[in-house]
Amino acid sequence: IGLATIVRSGKAISNGDVHGVKLIIAISAALSVLVNGIVSVVFYIFRLEIAGIYTSSDDVIEILDHCVPVLAVLFFVGGLGWTACGVLEGMSRNTERSVVYSVSAWLIFVPGAIYLALYSKWSKVHKWSAISLIWKLGLGVEVVRCVLIWIILLRTDWDKQVMLAKQRSEAMQTLTGTADSDDDDNLEIEHTQKKRVSTSPKTRALIQNYKDEDDNFNTIEDDESRKDSRALTAYSLHSMENEMDHSGNKQDNAHVN
Repeated sequence: IGLATIVRSGKAISNGDVHGVKLIIAISAALSVLVNGIVSVVFYIFRLEIAGIYTSSDDVIEILDHCVPVLAVLFFVGGLGWTACGVLEGMSRNTERSVVYSVSAWLIFVPGAIYLALYSKWSKVHKWSAISLIWKLGLGVEVVRCVLIWIILLRTDWDKQVMLAKQRSEAMQTLTGTADSDDDDNLEIEHTQKKRVSTSPKTRALIQNYKDEDDNFNTIEDDESRKDSRALTAYSLHSMENEMDHSGNKQDNAHVN
């Protein structure tokens, strides 16, 4: 869902389709709620059976029994945040996303987890208390992330983002335009040189199969690389025929001598 959101939202914003981007956001959020909700409920209901697949230790199963409910909710909330992150990445707004996740991780979660695991009096109540407290803190951090990311996304200036997307597209075309132009010139020269070579009837028939009525390569079905490859194949066959004929003449002359 996240990868599809990145690709589709990036394409829509590049085309200036603001309504399409908002529709993608709504669909991605709905899919995240549905899929993540189902996964979370399944893991919550069958947490003991799933834990039994990986371990037979009663202590570990007891820890998972108390921690998986928190993890299930964390997974569900995180999925909503990932949807908004995917749209931001599609608009090349990675800085905002990185700031939210980095600051919340290093300034809130890491110090809080160290305190809860080593110094908190609540971590000694049960064997699973420290781990459960850490994941509860992680759930709180994930809620903060999700809220901040969605606020950033919903406050987006869409006209500005469309303009920035067009500027990125024009900059990319400027960088690659010279190279594309040179490639086209080289292909044109190469095709011209190949047309000047006298070919046998078999080679001309082969070339004709890949040309249209105007003696141009069919640009609808084949891309430039395939057209060039086919023309080169035909040219190579012509060269092979000439070499074989030349070798045959030499052998005939040698036999006569």
